[in-house]
Amino acid sequence: GKTSVSGLSDEEKMRLCGYVQPPEWMLADIPVFYAPDSAVTDTRFDWRDYGCVTPSKDQASCGSCWAFAAVGELESHMLIHDGRYEDLSEQQILSCINTDGSCGGGWMWEAYNVFLAQGAVTEACMPYEAVDTIPCTEWDCTHLARITGYVTVANSVNDIKHAVLKGSVSTTFQALGDFFFYTGGCYENDSGVSRINHAVTIIGWDDEMCDGQGAWICK
Repeated sequence: GKTSVSGLSDEEKMRLCGYVQPPEWMLADIPVFYAPDSAVTDTRFDWRDYGCVTPSKDQASCGSCWAFAAVGELESHMLIHDGRYEDLSEQQILSCINTDGSCGGGWMWEAYNVFLAQGAVTEACMPYEAVDTIPCTEWDCTHLARITGYVTVANSVNDIKHAVLKGSVSTTFQALGDFFFYTGGCYENDSGVSRINHAVTIIGWDDEMCDGQGAWICK
């Protein structure tokens, strides 16, 4: 159907898909989360039911999905574990990282390293302007949240479910041309093309959706 992005040109659409796979050597030292042997038996789980998902945001014409996924993840974990609602700044990530992430693409680890070293600031202090050339002004802001580490999640349904039970999980997938017309329901592209290019957060699952195939619920 018609969406806020369905009328964009092909070039503008692809510009929004800013996830870039990091080099393998960057992943080598990141711990991997494996679920315990017990399987999750809940057929449905959704962090929205507990008020622990912040609203979706508009990344505008910048390929900053990776920053939005990481920030949304931290916002959700703050609600779950601290009971704090904060609108955190994606612009801080674009302006203050010391690596290659930009409107041209990046990966979530770059945002995690900002959360580790400096901490996150609010949207009000560094409002999002959808450009990566704005100077970093984070030290004029109060840093409200830090993390102590991060892990990758082993790629099985049970591993991911156990991770989601701890809080929303950032992930990536392949957004092809049809995704820009998505208005609801089950999205799956079986074109055979392999081009992981977009970052979102998993906030739950429903094993009975999609004619019983099951689905991840993503923000």
